[in-house]
Amino acid sequence: MAEAFMGEIKMIGFSFPPKGWAFCDGKKLNSQQHNALFSLLGNAFGGDQTNFALPDMRGCFPVGAGLGAGLTDRSWGEKGGVENAPLHPDQLPAHSHAVKAKSSAGESTNPSGNYWAAVKVSRGVVNAYDSNSDVSMNSGAIANTGGGHPHENMPPFLAIYFIIALQGTFPSRN
Repeated sequence: MAEAFMGEIKMIGFSFPPKGWAFCDGKKLNSQQHNALFSLLGNAFGGDQTNFALPDMRGCFPVGAGLGAGLTDRSWGEKGGVENAPLHPDQLPAHSHAVKAKSSAGESTNPSGNYWAAVKVSRGVVNAYDSNSDVSMNSGAIANTGGGHPHENMPPFLAIYFIIALQGTFPSRN
């Protein structure tokens, strides 16, 4: 295998970084001790005047930096997204919930398994339900649903390690 470029990132199928590599886990390195790597990464992935951070790929996936046709511009080192997100009613596709009812007098006092019906009073008993429906009621007759709780929004995945070369050939610009 050819020597790696310093700062090169790879995925590996084993559980340790080889010599000269480190996990992409956001670890902070001293910029004086790793000045060549710091000159490539700077503080793009975090850090301060003394330290710089390696990229942190734990629990996320890489996205190409830049702007593509019809895509959102992503800056180098930008992080984004959330594992769980609440779904708001305005994000649901337009749809309706028809409420069925009976336009004539009901035959039952029991709402279980029945529909709303026109009221029929027989010997002081109100029959407000019927086993059949023939009209739709106003949509305001039923309550909204949902609790606004976050839902997982993650495609299928396979967890592997990302590593970054701490040593290697310093990349030259074209």
